[in-house]
Amino acid sequence: MESSMKIVTRLPLDELWTDGGAVQGTRSEGVGEDEIRMMLAQGPVQFVEANIGHRLRWVPLTDRFRYWKNDVRPRLVPS
Repeated sequence: MESSMKIVTRLPLDELWTDGGAVQGTRSEGVGEDEIRMMLAQGPVQFVEANIGHRLRWVPLTDRFRYWKNDVRPRLVPS
């Protein structure tokens, strides 16, 4: 199947992809607010949103802080 036509069929994902094909990614356990803040402070963070039945949504790097503040942080569950 063409990568541009792929949709998310189950979570967690086995791989990440763009319209151009599979991309490298690292799965992490126990990522919370402190870890995400640290990653954002260290350099660009590429968020990707996966919802079953939809294509992956790659958040533009220019929107990463807005996405973190408005979409990710409010949904985190304290550990």
